[in-house]
Amino acid sequence: MNLAEKDREALLRELVNVWEKPLLSDCGEEWFEPHRKHFTDQLVEVLTLLAKETESAESRVSYLKKAMELDRFNESIYQDTMCVYGGMGRPDAVRRTYRALETALGELKKKPSPVSKQLLDGLTRPEAQPQG
Repeated sequence: MNLAEKDREALLRELVNVWEKPLLSDCGEEWFEPHRKHFTDQLVEVLTLLAKETESAESRVSYLKKAMELDRFNESIYQDTMCVYGGMGRPDAVRRTYRALETALGELKKKPSPVSKQLLDGLTRPEAQPQG
């Protein structure tokens, strides 16, 4: 990783650390909602990008969980989280993440996609667990 990439990553991490609650959460004005959604969407993109770029599985999970908090109905974030937990040999966390997805989508009267179900099944099979 070159210096420019390190600087970029450091700036993105700093941005993520500054964001503690929704942008101007004390502003209930209707006109501001599209702006809040736009910046929240951008932060979710930054979080998922950082999750893909970091080497630490714990950091990946941390970024993805924060992204999930901001975008509760984004199934691909749950899928990415399940994959990280699967790579860590954590079938319990894979199942927990899938159940959280079911709960979130249930609020919309939807169910997880077949891809998510296949991912759950593939990552929780005994033969899928790392030996050690």
